Amino acid sequence: MTPSVEQTGASVHIAGLCKYYRKVAAVDQVDLDIAPGEFVSLLGPSGSGKTTLLMSIAGFVFPDAGQIEINGETVIGKPAHKRNIGMVFQDYALFPHMTVFNNIAFPLRLRKFDTGEVARKVDQTLKLVRLEGLGDRRIEQLSGGQQQRVALARAIVYEPGLLLMDEPLGALDKKIREHLQLEIKNIQKSLGITVIYVTHDQEEGLVMSDRIAVMRDGCIMQSGSPRTIYESPNCEFVADFLGDSNILEGELTSAPRNGFATIHIGDGITIEGKAPASRAKGEQVKCLIRPECLTLQPSTNGRDNRDNRLPGKIAETIYIGQATRYYLAVGTGHSVCVFEANRDDTPQPQIGAPVEAVCSRNNVMVL
Repeated sequence: MTPSVEQTGASVHIAGLCKYYRKVAAVDQVDLDIAPGEFVSLLGPSGSGKTTLLMSIAGFVFPDAGQIEINGETVIGKPAHKRNIGMVFQDYALFPHMTVFNNIAFPLRLRKFDTGEVARKVDQTLKLVRLEGLGDRRIEQLSGGQQQRVALARAIVYEPGLLLMDEPLGALDKKIREHLQLEIKNIQKSLGITVIYVTHDQEEGLVMSDRIAVMRDGCIMQSGSPRTIYESPNCEFVADFLGDSNILEGELTSAPRNGFATIHIGDGITIEGKAPASRAKGEQVKCLIRPECLTLQPSTNGRDNRDNRLPGKIAETIYIGQATRYYLAVGTGHSVCVFEANRDDTPQPQIGAPVEAVCSRNNVMVL
């Protein structure tokens, strides 16, 4: 049985936070509340402000305006080492001249723990991160994945209520990264610790998070559960950044009714989808359809109107092992991607073949 340390995660309250560099807002009026024990990922492209926000919470960056509270106590102006926060960096920041044991013991010795307590806590944490028996190893003797476990162990050994992680798996290969994602999540659950996790990897954010905050230009564009962010994005940026997407432009040909409206996307093609009640007939809109929500069928030449049907021709295919991405030329102005699992009993359409991409109206969202 994996040992665990009883901890209570910290709450975090951020209000109106701003940080400027030469009048450019790296963080711009950010509001964010995080519950004790919650795993929140800050997701966004490079330059979106996620690392600046994380470093402001850690105490390595001093904001120009706003408030940060941890467990109800303001930490603005408080030095980093007095915030009781664990930190894991992308480059691990381990001490190469120290053994694994001494790396993990370092923050305990800084805090004046006695020798016996240091040994107990380090041994317990080594078991938690599955590095039992490696305490005497030097850092250069470890694999990248093992070094990341040491960095994690060092960050949690003194039982902080809040753990900050800045792209911690970015230097690892895909298979090790996927394995450690689950390990980190399981450790976080067993400890009950609050985690704020910075990543630009969409899949990583979806897999690990209780909640995702998508950032752009220093602002949080949308915050919600992975399912909410993926299935109900509030704008084109969030829809396009998180996962693959088809964004189709068109005109509403009917006002929304019972949550649905019809959209004309050109070339005589009309589809139906979810639409906010605030939209009006005649508006120019953009629609989201996820590639995995579409299926390919032989062309019916408009004879079957039970679902949304986008007629086109196969323009490109990309084989990716378990699935194939098909790109369709639809009408005169749209390229549509369809993501389908590869099955032995299903013939694959060839380049130039006339087909239809089919989906339910529930899988079309007016942004």
